[in-house]
Amino acid sequence: MPAKQSPRRRAPRDIEERVLTQCRRRCALCFHLHRDTTEKKGQIAHLDRRRTNNDEDNLAFLCLPHHSEYDSKTSQHKNYTIGEVKRARSGLFRWISRGMPLLEATKVRKAATHAMPQKMSTDTNRPPKIRVVGYGPSPDGWEALHIKNDGTPAHDVRVEPIRLAEGWHLRFDDLSHLETRGYCRSWISRDSRGITTLDGLWTSLHDPQPVMPVCITCKDFEGQAYRSFAELHRDVRKKSGFDVKFVRQQPYNEPQPLGPTLRYGGISSGGSQAFSRGVFNVQVASIRNAQVSIKNTAHNVRASIEYEHTGGETFTITPALWLENRIRAHVVNLSGNEAQALIILLQDDTGKVFASLDEHHFERELEIGHWSIRLTIAADNCESLRLAGGFTLVLDEGRIRLVYDKPALREAR
Repeated sequence: MPAKQSPRRRAPRDIEERVLTQCRRRCALCFHLHRDTTEKKGQIAHLDRRRTNNDEDNLAFLCLPHHSEYDSKTSQHKNYTIGEVKRARSGLFRWISRGMPLLEATKVRKAATHAMPQKMSTDTNRPPKIRVVGYGPSPDGWEALHIKNDGTPAHDVRVEPIRLAEGWHLRFDDLSHLETRGYCRSWISRDSRGITTLDGLWTSLHDPQPVMPVCITCKDFEGQAYRSFAELHRDVRKKSGFDVKFVRQQPYNEPQPLGPTLRYGGISSGGSQAFSRGVFNVQVASIRNAQVSIKNTAHNVRASIEYEHTGGETFTITPALWLENRIRAHVVNLSGNEAQALIILLQDDTGKVFASLDEHHFERELEIGHWSIRLTIAADNCESLRLAGGFTLVLDEGRIRLVYDKPALREAR
């Protein structure tokens, strides 16, 4: 009788989900070899070909043909190596951290697939067109400005703050990339005070403006900037109490900064990393040098993070630790449009959460409850970036659960 084949081992579900989330279901080899950035049907590959090794650095998402080819043994040609796939994966992660800008090969491929031959030139050169379509709750329960793009993908989408009465400002989170529909979460502040809904503030304002101008800036693939104008006005028939009206869009010659400019790009998982106490899953904030027209490098970028518990405990980590393409460092350089990951939190297999690491690699466990955090990112040759936000550690069925504020971090002005 034929011998029984051992079942294929899969990576634990939480690790598998992190890998899928990090790569956005893009095949690392398709990206590396053909600049193919489309979503693929694929599998999690074990790069050392040992099914029992589920370390996150040993895993990569590959499409079905590339996974089959990677796992096969051949004597006729040189197969893909572990180092080659890891470099391909790193390049894919860098592209994702920069907002998934549309690559030239993808532009041509999409045009050839979705456009008639005689219209290909027109469609690939069509600019993004950002329209405001509503103001109200977002899918994650936050109040937001809902927008739609009727053109090619837009990059660096930013809604300018709206000045309300009595010193209040309505501010919005940025979007690094928008293809069709999206939203920019809003928050309202005055000095150190904040409020989450515009309708909740409106009735307490003295003589508020009935119509407020909205201005949105974005860029196309080539870096050309555009401005969209709209109006936000009071409408009690809407759930949020407000409605919007699109006015127009026009090209915009954006004044370019003369030096590097630091920008925040969101919080995500940085994967598993080995430290003195064992393996931790790290949470990282993406920090990018937004300078694109002039390739100025931000030199000696370092960060400090202040943690404050509602019970009164306060401490500061300085300098905090970066993951520079998965290599740990306390100081990094950021070239134009480059992003790197700053460690915010670490969580071990038991669920315990620790602060970022200082220069002595000291790991400090955090208590249950709400924590406020303030980040200061500085460089030798540009203005500092300051961020503020928080998170809550909740004990859920014997395990600690991490819940970020909404938004987790925002630029402190």
